[in-house]
Amino acid sequence: MANKILGLLLSYTTFAAFRFSSSVAIPEISKEFELKSIEIGLIFTIMFLFMAITMALVGKLSLRFGENKITFYGSLIVALSILAFYFTPSYISLLIFSALLGFGNGLMVPSVYSTLGQWKPKFRGLMLGLANTVYSIGGIAGSMITGLTTIIYGWRFSFLTYGLFGLAAPLLLFNPSFNSKVKTLRPKISYSSLFKRKSFLKAYIGVFFANIPFLIIVTWYPLYLEDIGVSIPEIGLTFTLFSLFGAIGSLFIGGISDRFSKDKTILLTALIAAISSIYFVIAPHELIVVFFLSSVLGFTNFAFWPLFLSLAQSSVSKEESIAATGLIQNSAIIAAMIAPVAIGALIPLLSLKLSLLISVPLTLLLTMLTILLLKDDKS
Repeated sequence: MANKILGLLLSYTTFAAFRFSSSVAIPEISKEFELKSIEIGLIFTIMFLFMAITMALVGKLSLRFGENKITFYGSLIVALSILAFYFTPSYISLLIFSALLGFGNGLMVPSVYSTLGQWKPKFRGLMLGLANTVYSIGGIAGSMITGLTTIIYGWRFSFLTYGLFGLAAPLLLFNPSFNSKVKTLRPKISYSSLFKRKSFLKAYIGVFFANIPFLIIVTWYPLYLEDIGVSIPEIGLTFTLFSLFGAIGSLFIGGISDRFSKDKTILLTALIAAISSIYFVIAPHELIVVFFLSSVLGFTNFAFWPLFLSLAQSSVSKEESIAATGLIQNSAIIAAMIAPVAIGALIPLLSLKLSLLISVPLTLLLTMLTILLLKDDKS
């Protein structure tokens, strides 16, 4: 179990480093390949499309082939896909490697949250917060390394580093018994029965809306900061703080949800995030203000995944956990797939500033409405 948890967290850290470093590197990538805003959004949309499809099926795939085998190949594909970004010669190859990365993550990520959520059920919120903390650590490393090395070595160098680092994960997850012919009794999973449970349905809808602001922040805020005169190293530091306080918020808010109402915890978190997102755009653009608001946004927005996953996992059996986790993440990834390209299409019609000012608070409001309208007695 120790090797499995370590391998999963290592692979997840690698993806997080890539995800945040790609946001910091986007201005340079855009210049090299002469990309329009809609083309930038499409890079992430392709990745999240393949993640969404795979996550929807991961429960059944795990039952058929075995969860350990699925997560091993997922972590291997993640590392090799990130490594391939270093060699990418064109925009088309960027899209292909993004698709492969999405497929690998769709196999690997649900097992991260399912394994930790079932490991200590009484502290599920805290354990799921730990997974997000690891993701945040990867984000911190990714933002710092890319922000510091892009100017000297170019944007490709950091992807080479993360890809090589990530190859350690499949080594930890490999098990010679993968090809064992021993058969075990595996229960069937009914997806329709999961959606009949109010807590699960609320989590599925709520996480869709809650994940949109996170993706808008990590995709489009770097370009917004560049537009207002913030340098690449300063953007890197901004997202280092975003990730650092995201790590703290995931653990703190996850732990709070284990002791108090999950619904009220989500509502308060969403309210603080919405207010902070408005001030981020309209407040004076001194660096100290940018750093502070980025920290608050990280503290709140990182917590939504563990909060909604905890809500969903609490309503299902242990055998249904990975399927339920995959579906909740499927909803979040569908949102992630839509958000970058949708905002990319909106920007030419309005402006980057106005698009951010409207989209983030609006989707957080919809998150709160989901919690208020789908009440139950289990929160």
